[in-house]
This record gives sequence, C-alpha cells and structure tokens, in this order.
Amino acid sequence: MQQHQNQDNEIVEETVLMEIQQEILQIQDNLKLCKIKNQVSNKKVILFLGFRHNVFGEYYSHFEKLACLSDNQNEQFKIVQIEKKDRQCYLINIPYGLKSIYDKEQKIQACSSKINLEKILVQLIDYQFHELRGNNDKDKLKNILDLEVMKVGKFTLREEQISLISQPEKSHVGLEYVKNVKLASQLSFEEVQKKKILRKIFKLDKFKKLKIFQNPILFSYGVMSCVMDEYKQNLLKIINQKINTFILQLYSLQQIPKLEQEFSLMQNLGKYLKLLSQTLEKCKITAKFSDLNDILQQINDLSLNEGSQINRCLEKLNMLNLEEFLNYKKYTLNDLKFPQQFLRALNIKAIVDFFKDYNQHQYNDFNFVQIQNLAINVDFWNKIINFFQKTRYILPKDLMNQLSQNHNK
Repeated sequence: MQQHQNQDNEIVEETVLMEIQQEILQIQDNLKLCKIKNQVSNKKVILFLGFRHNVFGEYYSHFEKLACLSDNQNEQFKIVQIEKKDRQCYLINIPYGLKSIYDKEQKIQACSSKINLEKILVQLIDYQFHELRGNNDKDKLKNILDLEVMKVGKFTLREEQISLISQPEKSHVGLEYVKNVKLASQLSFEEVQKKKILRKIFKLDKFKKLKIFQNPILFSYGVMSCVMDEYKQNLLKIINQKINTFILQLYSLQQIPKLEQEFSLMQNLGKYLKLLSQTLEKCKITAKFSDLNDILQQINDLSLNEGSQINRCLEKLNMLNLEEFLNYKKYTLNDLKFPQQFLRALNIKAIVDFFKDYNQHQYNDFNFVQIQNLAINVDFWNKIINFFQKTRYILPKDLMNQLSQNHNK
C-alpha cells in the first residue's frame, strides 16, 4: 500500500539526512581556533602539505630558536615559528586533505583541513608562501599536483615554484622543485638530507603571495566542494520527493467524494491552504536555499496544529463513501493524514548553515523549483476552495443576481 511505501521512504530520507548532519557536525568538531599573534619580520611562510606531525618536526627540530604557536594536541594543523640569524619564518603543517577520498573518515578530514587552512591563511594574507608537498609514493606525488588540491575557499595555493618531497619519513629524502604544476610531467628527485631541506628552500628564495578571489562565485574548496555538491544533490532529491508526495496529498484531500457536504473538513482544509499559501507567498517567485529551514519549520507547525484538525475530521468520515475513492488511489486513510512533522526527526538547519558558511554562491542563488511549484499550486487551490466556501450558502437565484451585478460593474 501507499502508506507502507511512504513509511519506507521516510526511513531512507531520515537516514541519509542524519548521516549528512552527523558528517557536518564531525567536520565542525575538527575545526580549531588558532590566532597567530607573533609576527615574523620578513613575512614568509613554508607550507607543508601531507606530512605527519612527527615527521614534520624532523625538518625543523635542529633549529635553536623555535616556538610552537598551536596546541600540541591539535591533529588538524601545526604552526611553528623558527629563527636563525636574520631568517624568521612560519612553518605550517596540514597533514590531511591531499589524499584521495575512499571513506567517510577521509572525507571528514579533507573538509576539516580545507576550512582550517583557510582560517589560517586569512591571518597571513600579506605573507609570501612556499609549498612543500610530500608523499611516500613518487607516483602519487603527481596526483597531489591536481589543481583541486590548491583550492582553499577564497585562496588558491601556488601553481608554480613549489617543492615536492618523496619518502618524507626517511633521513634522506627526494626533493624536486616544480616551476609550474600544469607543465610537470616528468619528476626527477634530488637526494637531500632532511635537515638541509629548509636551508635549500631559503636559498632558493621562491616565495610568493597567494591568489585571493573577491567574488564568492569563484570560491572553491576543491574536494570539499565536491562533497558539498553531493550533500546538495541528496538534499534536493529528498526535498523533491517529499514535496511531490505532499502535493499529491493536498490534491487528493480536495478530491474526497462529496467534500462540499463535509463542512468541518472543508473549513479546516480551507484554513490550512490559506495559511500554507501565506507561508509560501514569496516562494512563488523563488525558493532560496537560505529560506529552506524556515519553510520546512512552518510547514511542520501547520501539520502539527491545523493538520491535526484535518486528521480528526478524516476520522469522522463515512468509510463506506470513502472506500471506493481510497481503492482507486491505492491509499489508506492514513495516507491522507498529516504527520506530526513534515520532515520528522530531522534537522535541516545544520546542512543549510554549512552552505551559508562555505558555499555562499549556491546558498544565495540556488532555487528549489519544486517548492516553487508547491507555492503556485497551493495559491491556486486556496483561491478555488475559498470561492466554494463563499458561494456554498448562496441560493441559485442569489448567485445569479450576484454574477449579474459583477458583470454590469
């Protein structure tokens, strides 16, 4: 029956959205605050990408003057200030985010890394950078030259003059200087003692400011943006399915046989459609991502209050008159009833807020077409049922006189 199908769909919907919500909450739990108070005089940063923290430490531990500016327990990033003679520099390590995503944990780590790194870069907006990217597998180093790795929100990491390190955990590592990522086809590594890597980079002196985009439409988090698009597609699919079912339910309620004789049901249905039409008024033009949570909450409130009144009226209907109609629709009476919540036990707000913070372009401009269709249909149905309610008690003679008067105006 339709009821069982709807229940199965609701279980799937709840599971998918709850999983998305939990992933977002885990990403947010991984976001760490780090205010960089000290300022190095020459405004230079060496950015390590893809190194474990303990391995990262082996590249600078021989410096006499150094200070860790981040929490030692922070697994997401580490910031160190080093100084030798007249050379001062920040070293920043981001261990996650360069690997391909194969499971949920890697997805969460990749997204967390992008956000944390952007928060750090905002504080170093006037600094010049040199990047070190490392991987144990030389072949995989080509993969981390992918331009998507370089996208960090409003920032784009360097596409030229970066350094690659193979076998970063060994005492002697392979070092390759890449003039341009787009042109890097063959990699030829020089064997260098690990403790001499920073000296070589300072001697190379290839530091440059990061590219910063001002227009939100150009912001991208690389793989994280792909994850967000996946979230959006799942959310869109579920909302569309839910709205389609809702439209059919509202339409079916208006098709109930001899509805005009069921005064209480028609009155409450008219009230519901009127309030829903008011709720969705601005959605006739556009249903924005930013309005989604408010729209669903208001529909939930209507279902809980006015919807409950309709449910009670449905319980009092003569089932003998209704049975043929339900059989034709392949419905049960419960399929016509309003649930206590339109999207029960779900919190869409976490998903909406995530897009607000990290995908402003889609958050501001994306339109839920199916919600827009619902608004247009409800507006029409509200006018129809309002007309029938007003004309229900007018006798035919009075109705003809009223129509005649309207015609002569």
